[in-house]
Amino acid sequence: MGPSGGTNAPECVCLTEVKARRAGGGGTIRVVCQPLRVCFAAVSQHRDIPMNASIRIDLRECGELPAHTYAFYQLRTLREGQIAELIAPDEPSLTLDAVSLNLRHRIHWEVIEQGPPLWRVQVQPRADTEATSLMDLLQRDHERVDRLFGSILARVNAGDLAGVAPDMEALSLALRRHIRTENELLAPAFVAPRDPFGSDPTSTMFREHEEILQQLTYLESAFAEGPPAASEIAPFFALLSGQLAKHEGREELNLFPLWARALRAAGPEAEATLVARVRASLAGDADDLAVARTLSPTDG
Repeated sequence: MGPSGGTNAPECVCLTEVKARRAGGGGTIRVVCQPLRVCFAAVSQHRDIPMNASIRIDLRECGELPAHTYAFYQLRTLREGQIAELIAPDEPSLTLDAVSLNLRHRIHWEVIEQGPPLWRVQVQPRADTEATSLMDLLQRDHERVDRLFGSILARVNAGDLAGVAPDMEALSLALRRHIRTENELLAPAFVAPRDPFGSDPTSTMFREHEEILQQLTYLESAFAEGPPAASEIAPFFALLSGQLAKHEGREELNLFPLWARALRAAGPEAEATLVARVRASLAGDADDLAVARTLSPTDG
């Protein structure tokens, strides 16, 4: 059971300290963890929040609990459509970064009143907000593709090949739009170093995109004349699943930081322009593939 009672506490951990340099400063994150079971008794009075309740979280009331632990248990059941107001006696960035990390970045928070003496923060589900940065927009599209692929794998494993067809069509469309956007809009917008052996992040992206499209084309053809046998098609879905996971991880770790650095040099107006173009392209506006020429200078 969770913190509302019971003795079978899950083996999970909470953050007791997060020290990080802010975005753009590089650096590291140092985390010290402790079992959450030590906090269960102290938070047992906090219940799940009803859907339409007014949510107000005052960190001055956390008692002996670490502020992030108190906030975590108040925010963990925040649902789409809900907004919480959080009041903090200290600058809340590290606290809310820790909560967001524990909640797998499912929340979005914004300071609406600066302290001291008090900071007021609006917190809502990330799904209720629009991405304002290029990196967030691309990562969300990765997540969308992953959800579609997860639905397909569940149907394949259940032997429901007839039910795969609509998801397969949606996956194909999402993947092709994502790859087109990165290849034709983003890669030309950022002048990044390329090496003759093709091991740089941009060359790796192009090569992996081609491999993914080849695998996707085969799967599309397999469904062209009706659902194939699950035993025949499952290995190819498994192969594409592995390709996507590795590719998305490499992009987010190696390529996206290069693009983010170039955008910081270009300024917020350039990023806003590019985000609008990328959003339109991912939504299917095939005519909007012009490079954002306002991106100048870029880091190479």
